[in-house]
Amino acid sequence: MEVDNRLSNSADMLFETAEAFMQEEISGMEPLSESLVERGEVFKTLVLETKECTVALLTLLPGAKIREHQHIDDKEAYYDIKEKVAKICSKGDWHSLENNTDEIMFVLSIKYR
Repeated sequence: MEVDNRLSNSADMLFETAEAFMQEEISGMEPLSESLVERGEVFKTLVLETKECTVALLTLLPGAKIREHQHIDDKEAYYDIKEKVAKICSKGDWHSLENNTDEIMFVLSIKYR
């Protein structure tokens, strides 16, 4: 139960931080590569990049979709900050990400090489 509370509190803090990115228009927010965007607008804010991993905040505007793609050289853990849902895409797996809501979707992405 304590772990659940810590995860919930961390998720709330991440969501508040993501909202601040949007309100303050923090520099570093760039459009996601067109090759990955199927429709709408998706932005990426790099948080951390090392030899082992890349951490980024993805911002999907309402109706936006990241096309299905395969992770060949890495695996990705991604976390929908508002819905508090985490998923993992292993090496070799395919996945997409879609915002079917009327609200901005914030996703924390952690890619491991």
